[in-house]
Amino acid sequence: MSALPRTAKLTPRKAARHERILDVACRLTGLHGHDGVSMRTIAAESGTTEKTLYNVYGSKNRLIATAARERSAKLFEAAVEAAPEGGWPMLRTFARMAAELTLADPPMARALATVLLEHSDLVGLEAVYEGRVALALEQMAEAGDLDPAYPHALLIRMIRLGVTAAVLFWSKDELSDAELEPYVATRIVETLLPYVPAPRQQPMRALLDDARQRLAVAPARAPKTDL
Repeated sequence: MSALPRTAKLTPRKAARHERILDVACRLTGLHGHDGVSMRTIAAESGTTEKTLYNVYGSKNRLIATAARERSAKLFEAAVEAAPEGGWPMLRTFARMAAELTLADPPMARALATVLLEHSDLVGLEAVYEGRVALALEQMAEAGDLDPAYPHALLIRMIRLGVTAAVLFWSKDELSDAELEPYVATRIVETLLPYVPAPRQQPMRALLDDARQRLAVAPARAPKTDL
């Protein structure tokens, strides 16, 4: 499987076009769902041609998967800007902002969650998490907030799966809006805590206790009934 298109090697003009196409793909997917949006419509709305979309992305699935990945990458960049000290503050900010971004546009988030579930091989979230989460963990280790012998690949994978699972559970009505952020925070803290030196655990345990308390009192999704 070849890599998804990336903006890093594009000229400014092509990068701007790439971003415009992905923004349109996200918006239309949110409005019409994955099955309801077409390459023809995306091309028309983004001011390009259907042929160009196929030449660059290959298929609608790859285009929407690219849009989903870039949306996640922008979220990490926003978290880095909001918590410039990096490390644990960045991960904590990311947990909050991931929930906020999801709830800011529920139809889009649900549509992209479907893409993630059905076309995870195309989305390429692994590379996004390898870049930003890996750096945060390294910063935590340097600051003494993480055991230097922490299992690098395992923690990155478990954080990625925890955040992804939270959004998927939410998209399937297994988590309510109020439960989403504390659930994401719980999964990240529970993943890291066994590798945090005892003298540094108190702030993370306090956050975990707070997240669990909010989960306990948050209104759950009403169970679905078959009529």
